[in-house]
Amino acid sequence: MRLAESDSVSQYVPPQPPSSPSQYTVQPHDTVQSVAATHNVTPEELARTNNISVDSDLSHIAVLTLPPNATTPATSDQQPPPQAPAQKTDAAIAAYDAAVKQRDDAVHSAPHNGSIRQDIFTSESDAVDQAQKAMDAAIKDEIGGQIASRNAGVPADFQTPSDQIIKSAGDAIAARHQGDAVAQSAIGNSVDAYQMQQKTDALIPSFSGPLKASDKLARLSTNLQGQPQDVIDHVAADPRVQGWISDAAKEAGHESTADCAKDLADLTQNVPPDIARQVIQQWWTPADPNDLVASASPSGVASMAASDKDTYKNLAAIYGALGDDPQSQSLKQQIASTIAGQQQDNPTVASRTFADAISDGGDAKLAIDVASQMQAAGKTDAAKYVMGAAKLGTITMQKQTLTQDMQAYGKQTQELKALIDDLGPGLTPEQKQNAINGYIASKSKDWQDQLAAIKDKLVSDTRAFSGDIGALLDVPDNVKQLAPSRDFLGKLTDDDTTHQAIAFAATQDPSVFKTKEAGEGALLMLEVAHKSKDFVAAVGSAYIGRNILPALADLKNPNDPAQIAKVNQALQNLKDVAGIMGLPKSDIDEGTDKLQKAITALTTPAENTGLAEGVQGLNAATAELSELKDFSFISGPAGLLFRTAALAISGGALLSQTGATMDDPSIKNGLAELAFGVGAAQDAAHFGTALNLVDRNSNLGKWGLGTSEAGEATEKFVGVLNVFYFADIAVGGAQKNDTATELFSVAGVAGGALSVFGGSEALGGLAGPIGFGIATVASIGVGVAEHYAKQREYHEAEVKFLEDAGIGDNIRAGMLSVPPEQIQDMQNRGMSPEQIQIQLTYPTDVHGRPY
Repeated sequence: MRLAESDSVSQYVPPQPPSSPSQYTVQPHDTVQSVAATHNVTPEELARTNNISVDSDLSHIAVLTLPPNATTPATSDQQPPPQAPAQKTDAAIAAYDAAVKQRDDAVHSAPHNGSIRQDIFTSESDAVDQAQKAMDAAIKDEIGGQIASRNAGVPADFQTPSDQIIKSAGDAIAARHQGDAVAQSAIGNSVDAYQMQQKTDALIPSFSGPLKASDKLARLSTNLQGQPQDVIDHVAADPRVQGWISDAAKEAGHESTADCAKDLADLTQNVPPDIARQVIQQWWTPADPNDLVASASPSGVASMAASDKDTYKNLAAIYGALGDDPQSQSLKQQIASTIAGQQQDNPTVASRTFADAISDGGDAKLAIDVASQMQAAGKTDAAKYVMGAAKLGTITMQKQTLTQDMQAYGKQTQELKALIDDLGPGLTPEQKQNAINGYIASKSKDWQDQLAAIKDKLVSDTRAFSGDIGALLDVPDNVKQLAPSRDFLGKLTDDDTTHQAIAFAATQDPSVFKTKEAGEGALLMLEVAHKSKDFVAAVGSAYIGRNILPALADLKNPNDPAQIAKVNQALQNLKDVAGIMGLPKSDIDEGTDKLQKAITALTTPAENTGLAEGVQGLNAATAELSELKDFSFISGPAGLLFRTAALAISGGALLSQTGATMDDPSIKNGLAELAFGVGAAQDAAHFGTALNLVDRNSNLGKWGLGTSEAGEATEKFVGVLNVFYFADIAVGGAQKNDTATELFSVAGVAGGALSVFGGSEALGGLAGPIGFGIATVASIGVGVAEHYAKQREYHEAEVKFLEDAGIGDNIRAGMLSVPPEQIQDMQNRGMSPEQIQIQLTYPTDVHGRPY
C-alpha cells in the first residue's frame, strides 16, 4: 500500500488517556440536590454515578464521584458565580432566622410595659414577614427548578409526579437545617403552602371561548371530587374561582324567576356545598343591586314559590344545599323569613302549593322553617296552615307518589319478574344475574331508558320522603305542638308498599339516607319495622354504609370536640341499628363500649403535636380494638359489624395521621395489618383482596363512599370497608345457610353493582326485580288467540332467559319440563340451585335411585 503524503491527510492524534473522575468532598448540610445544583447536573445523574438515591443522607458519605458532565465551581480568584437555588434558599432561611431572633431579643429587652412591648413586637414582625416572604419565594424557586429539571425531556407517562418532587425537595431543605426549630417550622409551612398552590393550579381548569360561569364551576367540581376539604377551601378562595362564583350569581339574577330558581337548584347539585353557598349568598345579597332584574330577585323567587310548585321545589333544593355553619344558617333564616313575611296574612294558596310540591319530591324542611318564622311573628294560624301542608305533602308522598312509582316499576318489569319467580330458584346468583343482564340487553333503548327513568324517580322520591320524615321528627321548638307525633310518623312508614319502595331504593343508592334528616327518618323506619327482615336488610345496611362507617373513618383530629361528638353520635346510632337487627343488648353494649374506649385512646395524647404521639394513640386504640376478637358473638354478623367499625376507626386514624393515600402500598399493608389486629380479617391476604376490589370509578366501589368532606384516601377506605363487610358476610351466610345473614349482606353487595333491580323476598338485590306483590292486571277479557300468543312469547322468553344464564341444553330442557311450583318446592326443601339443576337433569325417585 502506498503511503499518503504528509500534507494530504490530517495527522493522527492518539487518544488521551481517560482522566480520573472528578470527586467532591461532602460538607455538612450537603444533600444530593444541593451538590448536583452546584455542579450543574441533575440529582438523578449524581445519584446514579454513586449508586445512591436522590434522597440519600450524605452525612455518612465522605466523597462523591461527579458525573463526567459536571462543572467545577468558580475559584476564588475568578468572578463569583451566581448563587445556586439551594444557596439562595439557605441564605433566605438564615435571614429569616436572624429576623425572628432580632424580634424576640427586642421584645425580651423591652421595658415591662404591655403597650410598648406590643408596639415593638408589631414593628419587628414587619421585618419577619418580609423575611418570610423572601424565604417562601426562594423555596418556591428551588423546588420549581427541580420540578422543571427532573422532568425536562421526560415523556409525560414517565415523569415524576410533582407532589413527590415537592415532598422530596422539601425534606432535603429541612435536612439542611436540622436542629433549627425556628427554620424547621417555617420551612414546613412554606413547602405545604407551595404544595397546596400546585394542587390548586392543577385542579382549576382553563377555558377558551364563551362558557357560562355555572358550567365552569360544574367542570371544576368534577376535578374536586374526592379532594380533602382543605384543598377544596383553598381552590374556592382562588381569585379565578371567586370570579366564577360572582359571575354565576349574576347570571342567575338575570334569568326569569322560574329559570333563576332552576339554574341555582341545578348548580347546587353539581358543585361542592361551600361553593354553592357562596353563589347563593351573592345572589341573595349582591354587592351591586343592578346585578338583579326584578323578576329574579330573591323576593320575586320567594313570592313565586308560594304559587308554583316547581319554583318551590327548586328553592327548597337551594335551601337544602346550604350547610349548618353560621353563615348558612343565617341565609336560611333570611329565605324562610322572606317567604313567611309575604304569606303570613294569606297562607291558603301557599299551603296548597307547598303540600303539592312536597308530595312531588319537594323538601318539607323549607315549609317547616317558614312555619316557624310565622309562629315567631305571632301568626299562629298561618303557621298551622303551613305545618299542615308539610304533613299533608308527606302523607301524600307516602300514600300516592311512592305507590305510583312502584306500580310503574312493576308494570315495566312484569315479564322479567315472572321469569325470575318461575326459574330463579333453580339458578345460582351468578346465573341469575347473567340472565337479567341478557334480558335487559335484549330490550330496546326506549325500554331501557324508561326503566332507568322509573328507577331514578323512585330513588329520588324515597330520598325526599325519608328526609321529610326526619325533618318532621326534628322541627323547631316553637312549632313542635303543631307537628305530627313520632308515633304518627312511625305508623305512616309502617306500610308494605312503603317498605318495598324504600328497600328497593336503598339497594340501588344508599345515599338516599345521606342527609341528617334522611338518616333520622331511616332510624325511625328501622325502629318501627324491625320485624321485617327484608326491610332491615336493605335499609340497615345502606344506613351503616352511608352514615356510620364514614363518620367513624373520618376522625381526622382526635382533639377536635366537634369531630369527637360526631363519632360518638355515630356510635350511638350504631347501637340503635344493632338493636333493631335483634342483637342482644349485652353484646351491643360490650361492642360499643370497646369502640368507645378506642376513641378515648386516640384522644389520650393531649399534646398530640407530632406523628409519634399520634401513632402512639393509634397503637393504644388498636390494642383496645383487638380484644373484639375474643367476644362471644365474634363469629356472627354482629361480630363482623363491630370489627368493621373497629377497622374504620383505626384505619381512618392511620390515614389522617400519615397523610398518605390509599394508592400507597405501605398504607395497604398497614391497613391489612390493622385488619388482622382487630380481627377484621383471617389473614392479610384476605383483606388485600378487598383493597384491590375498590375502584373509585366502579359501581361496587361507590357503595357507601365517604361524603364530600372526606378526602380521596378516606373515600376509598370507606369503600373498602363496605366491600369487605358486605362481601364477607355474604360468603359466610351462604356457607352456613344463614338466611338472615345472607339477606343482610347480599342487599349490601347488590346495592353497589351486582343488580339493576332491588331485592326480592329471598335473595335481596341479587335476585333481580322485586316481587313486592303489587298486582298489575295485564289484561281482562283477552281473546283466546291472544292468550296463546302470549304463552308462546313467554315460553320463548324463558328459553332465552336460561340461555343468557349460561344453562346447557340438558339442564334447560329439564327446568322447562316441570311447572315453576316444583322448582320453588325444591328450593323450599333446602336444595341449592346446583342440586336443583342436577335433580332436573338426572331425576331420581324418593330413595335417590335414578328413574
